[in-house]
Amino acid sequence: MPASTKTQAAESDVAGDIKTPPIYKTRSRAVHGAVWVNEVVGKDGQKLIFHTVKLERNYPDESKENGWGQTSQLRDRDLGDAIAVLQNIQQRLMAT
Repeated sequence: MPASTKTQAAESDVAGDIKTPPIYKTRSRAVHGAVWVNEVVGKDGQKLIFHTVKLERNYPDESKENGWGQTSQLRDRDLGDAIAVLQNIQQRLMAT
């Protein structure tokens, strides 16, 4: 199943600080992936850029206000979707 993409506005954390939104989001069924760009300055003063990836699965959870929970634990049946999401992210990062 092909992965889809979605953008998201900035979120606030518990302290009210603005968190940087992901630069790219994709999903395949219940498995979601998000990519953030990170910039740090090395000891030599040179700016280094790298990306971090988060992979999650949504599941029904009646105890949650919206009826859905999220976990980083995948079931064996989620592996094909996880591969599709990761391949989509890899292609996107290689194109930039």
